[in-house]
Amino acid sequence: MRPIRFFAFLCTAATLASTAAAAPQWAFATNYRQDLMQIDMTSSVAVPIANIGFAARGLAQTSSGKLYATSNGGGLIDITGGVVVPVAPLGALAIGALDSRGTTLWGYDNTSQRMFEYDPGSLSFVQWSPVLGIPNLQAMAIDANGDFLFVNNGASTDQFGKVTKSGWTVNVINTNMGLFDHCEAIDFTANGKLYAAVLQDWRYEIDPLTGSAISGFWSGIHRDWSDMSGPVPVPEPATLVVIGLAALKLRRKK
Repeated sequence: MRPIRFFAFLCTAATLASTAAAAPQWAFATNYRQDLMQIDMTSSVAVPIANIGFAARGLAQTSSGKLYATSNGGGLIDITGGVVVPVAPLGALAIGALDSRGTTLWGYDNTSQRMFEYDPGSLSFVQWSPVLGIPNLQAMAIDANGDFLFVNNGASTDQFGKVTKSGWTVNVINTNMGLFDHCEAIDFTANGKLYAAVLQDWRYEIDPLTGSAISGFWSGIHRDWSDMSGPVPVPEPATLVVIGLAALKLRRKK
C-alpha cells in the first residue's frame, strides 16, 4: 500500500469512527405503560415500535438480533420488532434485570440473589452463580470483559457495583450514585458509553469505573422506564488506527 493511499485509509477510518461516535446512540427501551420504543440516548427522541401488552422487567438483545423480555410472572418472551411471541416459563423468579452476551441471556433473580445464564435456543438454564447477596438488583449491563455492572435500589439511594464473573466476587463501587430517582436500567450504546435510565424520565451517562453521573437530563415523557437494551460497542478511533497500522506492517512484509 502506497503512503498516500494508506494516509487516505487512516483518514477514512478516523472519519467513520468519529461519525459513529457523534451519531445518535440508540437503544431499545420498555416502560411501565407497556410500550416498546427505540430511543436516542443522547436526546429526547423516541420512536414507538409497539405496545407489547405487559411491563417488561428485563430486556436483552442477543447477537442474532433477537430481542427478549421477561414478565413479572417469570415468562421469557420474544418481542423482536414489537411482535410478542412467548418462548418459555422461567419459573417463579423475581427477575430484576436481563442482558446478553452472544446467544445466551444473563439475568438476576432477586429471590435467590443469584445470577443465571439461559439459552433461549435450547430452552434451558446453562448455569447459576452462587448466592451473591445483592438484595434489590434492578439494572445490569455486561462490560467488555464479560463482568456484570449492576445497580441495587436502596431505600433512598442507589448503589453501583460490579460482579466479577471469574470468581463471582461482588464489589460495591459507589454507595450513592446521586440520581434524580431510582435507576431502572443501564446498558452500553454502540460507542461504548454507559447510560442509565431512572424513574420520572431522567437519563444519565455513567462513568463505568466509578458509577458517578457524567451528565444527566430530563428526556421527555416516556411514562417511566422498566428496562433497556443497547447494541454491541464498535471500535473506538484509536482501535481503527491500530488495525490500519497492522495492515501496513503485513503489507510491507510481503
